[in-house]
Amino acid sequence: MPLTKTQQALLEEMKDALHQGTWERVSTPYGFTIRYTETRTTPEGIPRRWWPEKTYERHQFLTLHHRGVIYGDVPAPWVGRKDSHITYKRAFAILRDPAVRWESRPTVPEENTPTAPAARSDD
Repeated sequence: MPLTKTQQALLEEMKDALHQGTWERVSTPYGFTIRYTETRTTPEGIPRRWWPEKTYERHQFLTLHHRGVIYGDVPAPWVGRKDSHITYKRAFAILRDPAVRWESRPTVPEENTPTAPAARSDD
């Protein structure tokens, strides 16, 4: 199946990221998959039985296949991988700056933050 112009542009950008060394190729049985790896310090609250090392690797995956783009996220070794379909626009943004995926999570404005109900007064 021939690639669309958008798919071809994304594939070329994925290959450029490989050549720059910021992403690496991952062998998969379907599509074209690349992985971004970031080494982080293990939080102190993580039980040693989950992860005894001082650092861990966080991985992000992009897979281009005939039906679109799959984003794979492994935030830590003690957390399972989560895959989701994303738009081409989002894939281009993540490729250019992998931190975009984390900075763009929806946040709750302070005025909408849930609060505990007020204490009842019996008077």
